[in-house]
Amino acid sequence: MPMRRQTTTIAVTALLATLAACGSEGGDAALTATTRDSAGVAIMEYPAEAWEQAPAWQLSASPMATVGGDPNDTELDLSSSGLGTLLSDNRLVAATTIQPAQIYLFAADGSSRTLIGRAGEGPGEYRIITGLTRLGGDTIAIYDLASRKGLLFSPEGDEVGRLQIPFTGDASKPPQLVGRTADGMWVFRAFDQLNLPADDAPEQFRNGQTISTWREGGETLDSLMSVAGPVSVRSTVDFGGQSIPIGRPLAYGANSTQAISGNTLWVTPGNEFTLRAYDQTGTRIRDVRIPMATRPVTEADREHFKQVQREGIERARSLGIMPPQILDSELQKIEQTPFAENHPAIGQLTTDNIGRLWATTGFPGVDSVLTYGVFSADGALLGRVTVPEGIVLGASEDRVVVRREDPETGLVRLEVWGLLRVCDECETP
Repeated sequence: MPMRRQTTTIAVTALLATLAACGSEGGDAALTATTRDSAGVAIMEYPAEAWEQAPAWQLSASPMATVGGDPNDTELDLSSSGLGTLLSDNRLVAATTIQPAQIYLFAADGSSRTLIGRAGEGPGEYRIITGLTRLGGDTIAIYDLASRKGLLFSPEGDEVGRLQIPFTGDASKPPQLVGRTADGMWVFRAFDQLNLPADDAPEQFRNGQTISTWREGGETLDSLMSVAGPVSVRSTVDFGGQSIPIGRPLAYGANSTQAISGNTLWVTPGNEFTLRAYDQTGTRIRDVRIPMATRPVTEADREHFKQVQREGIERARSLGIMPPQILDSELQKIEQTPFAENHPAIGQLTTDNIGRLWATTGFPGVDSVLTYGVFSADGALLGRVTVPEGIVLGASEDRVVVRREDPETGLVRLEVWGLLRVCDECETP
């Protein structure tokens, strides 16, 4: 069984392809959607074949930069990395969540790295990083779940501000950072314990998510809306001779994800390929729909998912972040993993540095290849991008960052790929 290694290093690859790209203002060829009004909501409907017909954007022949992945480096550990972004000069910011929490600033070519802040309780210090986003002027904002604190850093890594996020009334539902709108409104999500039955499977349920907002100086988080959470099944976690009831996410089950572009909050319902746009009052203003059939979950999908779960448990064991008794119990339950009949309609939704939406029908962290549809800030389908196995952490106008794990060693590396967009003014590659 491959184990998650504790150390990683920087490995730099040469740029083997010269990229041609259009400007960010216009030029991208978008497919035509039928638009209609429904009670004040603009409904943009694409035909089912639009996904396959969208221009196929390409990646560079090899990564432009790679950080991590060398077992000989004892100082860089990206095993808990899951947050990242690109600055306007193409430097890469990446954060590890725990063991220990770290924020790294890498040169655009991966040739050097700098630590931003450090783990701890003092000024410029943090304990559990669960949110990272890039603000205007390349200000780097991170969210420390342990202290409910937001820290702001300059592009050079200096602390330039801190925000105390109000505590919620329920400690079991800590807010998670979604991002910040262009005019300074912070958006958070927290899971509710609603236990709503799924429409087509009464034995399943969906815990809701409360979306809340906060502006600097406010004393409380203001509830904006409720959306569906992940589809779960009733289960238990066993520890110390006790069995504690929990809701366990259904494997390949639907979920709702959120992303911010400008002053607009985009939300996915989870069970259909729809992107819903809301303004800052929580008013729904736009739907973008593609009526694509979801993929059936095959036996090979099930076996691969269970293998990924086993590797994750062994990684947690090597990191020492959970009691061994719980991990042993979870390993035994893997064979009883309940599966959805179909893959989720949308597995991940994120935005890039110029406000475009990236949505994939795949399941990040499990699927070997992911194809993302890229939409403009107003919902126009611009193109499709297929990335190697991994998760998209961030993207800019002409680059995309993919978090990848070596299947043999378990080492984590971040690869920066060049992005060649196909548009009316670009040469077809």
